[in-house]
Amino acid sequence: MGLKSLGNPQSSFDNYSATTGTDASSASFVQSTDLGVQATGGTTNTYFIGNSKYKSHTFTNGQTFQVTALSDDASTYPNSVDLLLVGGGGGGGGGDNTADGEGGGGGGGGVRTTSFTATVVTYGPIPVGSGGNGGSNSNAGGTGGNTTFTDPAGPTTYTAGGGGGGGSRNSELPQQNPGISVPGPNGGSGGGGGQRDGSAPAPLGGWYFNGGLGGDLGNRGGGGAGPNPSGGSPGTGGGGGGGGAGGQGNPWSTSSAVRGGDGGVGLANNYRYGYSLAYGAGGGGASVNQSPGGFGGIGGGGKGGVSTPGTLCDGLDGYGGGGGGNGGPGPNYLGGAGGDGTVILRYKIAPYQT
Repeated sequence: MGLKSLGNPQSSFDNYSATTGTDASSASFVQSTDLGVQATGGTTNTYFIGNSKYKSHTFTNGQTFQVTALSDDASTYPNSVDLLLVGGGGGGGGGDNTADGEGGGGGGGGVRTTSFTATVVTYGPIPVGSGGNGGSNSNAGGTGGNTTFTDPAGPTTYTAGGGGGGGSRNSELPQQNPGISVPGPNGGSGGGGGQRDGSAPAPLGGWYFNGGLGGDLGNRGGGGAGPNPSGGSPGTGGGGGGGGAGGQGNPWSTSSAVRGGDGGVGLANNYRYGYSLAYGAGGGGASVNQSPGGFGGIGGGGKGGVSTPGTLCDGLDGYGGGGGGNGGPGPNYLGGAGGDGTVILRYKIAPYQT
């Protein structure tokens, strides 16, 4: 037998389960029962980042966020709530000729992040912007809707605007066929330019001459094909890619094959799951004669097509992606619809909280 441990004659140093001295008489450890913010609404997820646990709520249009209790220990589990807003993506432009890559990609919805201090109240119903309709025949795509969230304590309303629709060539008129612009402090990204008519001037020159302008929460769309200085002729070029929240849309390309421009990338955010996802990407532009359509940007952008069913060009709902541009007579060859936006809230909670 080994040496006796002090204060307990029944144990030796080989008896690891015995307690000795003051340990034998001390009270058991009591775990804290403090809770962070308690709330319901939307689709919820919990996750850890390091040693910190978070709860997120993801909302579609018209849902509510109800705070039922504030934090018991605001220094450890703050009452601050992180907020992500994504506007609806713009619809892709349509086309009236299967041999032309006429439609530009829709612009991605605006992406805004901020935070507010929770109070015990019901927030909402929360308006989430819907995606714009895809353009038919020679029509531009529709502009995406705005997403808003109101904190009644201010009151303060936060907004992320929708993306602009992609342009579409109108073969009957000599015009610029621009992507739709969405300027302003809450605006998302501009739509990609449609294929420009041969007799239409290019006053701005360069690749981005008819891409729609973005607002403060987005970027400009890429230019569609047209006569010099943009390169190519209307019959052999594609539509421009829609702008994304993280970068401009790309112009139509002849680097490997004549095809539409790729959509601009979205912005990354980790509020929903704790790992990063991108939101608010632009849609790809339409291509020519079955060449691959422009790729949608990372973050929900729809792929461009030519003679492609419009539903295959749709932007991703919940991410505010722009719809892909298309070419070919309607009703089957519409531009892709823009993806609906979203609202995501998250806050820190106790490790044992659900």
